Amino acid sequence: MTDSEFESYARRYSDTIFRVALNILKNKEDSEDALQNTLIRFYKSSHKLSGEEHIKAWLIRVAQNEAKRIFRKNRRCDTSSLGEWVGEAFSDDLEKKELFLSLMSLDEKYSTALYLHYYEGYKTEEIAKMTSASPSTVRSRLSRGRELLKNLLSEDDYESD
Repeated sequence: MTDSEFESYARRYSDTIFRVALNILKNKEDSEDALQNTLIRFYKSSHKLSGEEHIKAWLIRVAQNEAKRIFRKNRRCDTSSLGEWVGEAFSDDLEKKELFLSLMSLDEKYSTALYLHYYEGYKTEEIAKMTSASPSTVRSRLSRGRELLKNLLSEDDYESD
């Protein structure tokens, strides 16, 4: 893979990698570290990878592993910068901001499945491969995650009345 091809993939998937890491770490700075580490590993391993979907799935899986490694290393989950980043990313749409923050507040197994399905457009079988879970487990997580998100958002609506 040439440097220009690497740069193209890095530009195309950096946002996805960052958000996958943010989903686990809930911290902008640590998520940026996971993004950087993922891209370094991609640069070193890119000659072994082929096909657009394979590369994207590999990057997401490595990003998850990097984020988990950083989380274990730090043994903390500082969400203070999550709100700042979401404020910047969704500054023009309050509903999208609220939805994304609610999604990120769910347990990792639900938020990861929901994020990959609704934000990245992956099918159940693809998510199952990326997360090393069975397709039925992913469907259960999507269903349960939607229910939790619905309850969380309806609680917010009730509290604001």
